[in-house]
Amino acid sequence: IGLAQVEQIEKYIEIKRKWAECYRTKFEAMEGIKFQPVKDYARSVFWMYCIELDPKLGINAEEMMLRLKEQRIGTRPFFRGMHDQPALSSLGLFSGGSYPNTDHAYKYGLYVPSGLALTEEQVMTVCNSIKAELGA
Repeated sequence: IGLAQVEQIEKYIEIKRKWAECYRTKFEAMEGIKFQPVKDYARSVFWMYCIELDPKLGINAEEMMLRLKEQRIGTRPFFRGMHDQPALSSLGLFSGGSYPNTDHAYKYGLYVPSGLALTEEQVMTVCNSIKAELGA
């Protein structure tokens, strides 16, 4: 199964990049949403597509995910920072440290749908739903 997937990797990457471009195009016109930048020297495969909400919007990632879930749109939160991982903190790692950027990203960041089986209509539905939730 793994070899069959590897044989199709370029097709899969093309799909992921297509969804990323759709999201970028829609989100760059919306105030208060930061999206994954791509440096000139790099080519992302967009394993997942992330957005970060500006706190000035008055909504955090958890609330946005709940609202989207009500519309049957699945999302995922950003990964917790390593300093918040129980297995690591139980070892005394990161004790006394402060990681405000990581905490901010976790509170305001979420991953939007970017699966290989999505249709362009579904991606546009996600974009339009987020836009509506933000009153944009």
